[in-house]
Amino acid sequence: MGHQVIFLIGDSTAMIGDPTGRNATRPPLTREEILANTETYKTQVFKILDPDKTRFVSTASGSVRWDSGT
Repeated sequence: MGHQVIFLIGDSTAMIGDPTGRNATRPPLTREEILANTETYKTQVFKILDPDKTRFVSTASGSVRWDSGT
């Protein structure tokens, strides 16, 4: 119908956790941990979305290119 799904993962905040130090349950994650989590999200969402028709965008994976509008 002319629509395109954009699957966006806003994962940059996971790199800093809770910077106030008040919440120990949200520690900063390593890039590797974030990428592993991203893969689990993709596995889940692509059970209902067609990966060939879905644009995947994640800051940690490097798939965001602001200059090209992606």
